[in-house]
Amino acid sequence: MHDFESVYVRNIDRVYRVCYLRLGHREDAEDAAQNVFARWLRSGKAFDSEEHEKAYFLRAACNESMNMKRSLWNRGRMDFEDLPETLTAVDAPEPAETDTGEILRDLPARYRDVLYLYYYEELSTAEVARTLGRNESTVRTQLQKGRERLRCLLTKGDTK
Repeated sequence: MHDFESVYVRNIDRVYRVCYLRLGHREDAEDAAQNVFARWLRSGKAFDSEEHEKAYFLRAACNESMNMKRSLWNRGRMDFEDLPETLTAVDAPEPAETDTGEILRDLPARYRDVLYLYYYEELSTAEVARTLGRNESTVRTQLQKGRERLRCLLTKGDTK
C-alpha cells in the first residue's frame, strides 16, 4: 500500500478544488475531501501509476460532491445570502473581487466540471469523459459551450 502522507500531499489540492467547485462552500469541500481520503484509506486500493491515482481521486471527489449535494442535510440548507435582509444586516466585509475560479463557479455544472478538469487538471477530453462518465463528443461540445459562456461572464455579458 502507498504511503498515505505522500498520496495525500500529491492529491489534496486537486480533490479540495473539485469539491469546492462543485459544492461552493469551504466547509463542505473540506468535509468532502476528508471523506474521499477516508474512503480510499479504508479500501486499501493501490494504484498502477500516478495517472491512475490522479484519475481515481478526481472521480472520487466528483462522486463525493454529488453525494453531498443530494443529501437531505443539503436540501434544507439556506445560504447566508438568501436570508432576509433584516437577518443579514451585520457589518460584513464586502466580498473580494471575483477571480476566474469564482466566475467558473457561476457556470452550470456541466460546463464548469469539464472546463476545470480540462484546463486546471490538464486532462485530455477522453480522460475528462471517463472521469465524468460522459461521451467524449459530449465533453468536446460542453468545452466549446462552456468557453463561450465563460467568455461572456468575463466580459460582463449575459450567459442565459
